[in-house]
Amino acid sequence: MSKWFRFYSDAMRNPKVAALSDREFRLWVQLLSVSSENDGRLPPLPELKLVLNARLDHLLTGVERLISIGLIDRLEVGYEPHNWGKFQYKSDTSTGRVRKHREGRNVSETPPDTETEQIAASQQTRAKPQTKFDLLEDQLFEAAGIASFRDERHPRLKDLSPIRALLDKGYALDADILPVIRERSRNKTFSSWRFFEQAIVDAVRAKNSIPARPANQQADADWEARMKAFVTDGTWLAWGPKPGERGCRVPPELLKPFSESRDVA
Repeated sequence: MSKWFRFYSDAMRNPKVAALSDREFRLWVQLLSVSSENDGRLPPLPELKLVLNARLDHLLTGVERLISIGLIDRLEVGYEPHNWGKFQYKSDTSTGRVRKHREGRNVSETPPDTETEQIAASQQTRAKPQTKFDLLEDQLFEAAGIASFRDERHPRLKDLSPIRALLDKGYALDADILPVIRERSRNKTFSSWRFFEQAIVDAVRAKNSIPARPANQQADADWEARMKAFVTDGTWLAWGPKPGERGCRVPPELLKPFSESRDVA
């Protein structure tokens, strides 16, 4: 029976993974597959070369790159994918072989052995009361697609001052800020919330420059009432360009009487 391993869908938003070239990404997946067949361990490079049918120099360069970026850990003998035990926890009771393997590596904290324990541990960790700062941080990380990568986040992302400054200026979190972060963070890596600052300002400026369109594309009766108010006392609210201005959306049949009255006057 073929073995399998967990590959999380949000891996594509992990800053470490996003920094890989296509060749490096392919090697990383190959190493995960080999690890899955060997209880999370990777053999020394001469053996790994035979398993992957790869050139030793190419393999050495690729593995060293994965080690430097933090996706592969070097052991006394061989290698191991970073945090393999955390992400590849067993969904049932661990076998004696796995326990022995963990003990041999002197692991101080054993990952939960069942999915129920994993969920319970997660809920217990998040049970503590959250401050407004924590809630804002969680919303920003969720919008940016990096909620699952606490260990890999850049330290400067703890500084929320660029976003807090926008909030203080009256920008709305749900309407103005989070949509821009969701859109601009796709397949992008960033190390500060200032990466989104100008884009948020530009998006709000563009949105405010577009006149609000009433529902149902302004019924003729609505336009007629507006034209009467405009002729009577010059009242014209946020209904787009005024009569006589370029881009006015008042129906032509209502504009004609207005134009004729102005000509007579």
